Amino acid sequence: PSDYTLTVFDQDGCSETLITITISEPSPIALSLGTFISPSCFNLTDGSVQVLATGGTPSYNYSLSHSESGTVYNNNIIGNLAAGSYQLSITDQNTCSFDTSFVFDNPLELEFETQVTDLTCFQSNDGAIYYDYNNVTSPFTIQFNGQIVIDSIVNLGAGIFNSVITDANGCQKSIVDTINQPSDLSFTSSVSTPSCNDSNNSNENLDSIGHFTFTFSVVTAAYQLIFNDVT
Repeated sequence: PSDYTLTVFDQDGCSETLITITISEPSPIALSLGTFISPSCFNLTDGSVQVLATGGTPSYNYSLSHSESGTVYNNNIIGNLAAGSYQLSITDQNTCSFDTSFVFDNPLELEFETQVTDLTCFQSNDGAIYYDYNNVTSPFTIQFNGQIVIDSIVNLGAGIFNSVITDANGCQKSIVDTINQPSDLSFTSSVSTPSCNDSNNSNENLDSIGHFTFTFSVVTAAYQLIFNDVT
């Protein structure tokens, strides 16, 4: 601040001090409170800013602009912010201003993959799902159809299954897998019995040898047919 004195002089050199004036300037605008919270998950818009100005000449106008989208927010408490570069400008009643900038980094994308093993036979219930994950903040959980599992789930039947991973930041990713099974094996047989009791009968017109006829489908090569312990 500076002091100024007003003195009046007449033509005879007489003088009188009328007033002494002190002129001061406001203190610079500054942030008395600044809370900057980045988005918690990849491409999630849950970042927030809370600022409070001090100094200058109240009241204040706040302007926050997002460089990538061009969106402008005119408040000192702002939520639902995306990752990116921001410019903050605070202007007081005398149009004095304070400017700063900051960047909200976008977290790495949570990676979640599965490997599926189908059933080997119809209704064999030997299917399995194995999990692979990356960029996950511990502790985290993996839920399989609502059941918490670790790295895999085995002894599964055929069907459609939902898996969800959730990390410590609340970031989530889900996968829907289908476990398949082969069609049911079809197997039938028919029996032909000898027409005579004597299998050594020399009459060529008589059927003296019995036999079995087997019919099957949906068989995966190679296969074995065992009859009375004979392959």
